[in-house]
Amino acid sequence: MTRHPYAVRKVRSGYTGRESFVVVRNPGGHRVSVHAHVTRESAQADADTLNISALVKDHAEDPRPYAVRRAEAEAAYRGEPA
Repeated sequence: MTRHPYAVRKVRSGYTGRESFVVVRNPGGHRVSVHAHVTRESAQADADTLNISALVKDHAEDPRPYAVRRAEAEAAYRGEPA
């Protein structure tokens, strides 16, 4: 299993005890999202977007249009055949 650079972490407010979810960067778990998400699914959607963006090759190594490179990275992230 490939480890992606962005993940979701559950946080709990010490004052109200309310649970929320934030996007963190691995390793180290440094917080990336500014505002906490109410649901894990919405935080995971943001983490997925960041992980796909991290897979997009630089223009210097792949001169194709960005949309083509991003679609290829998304297919690789989702495990779909190219």
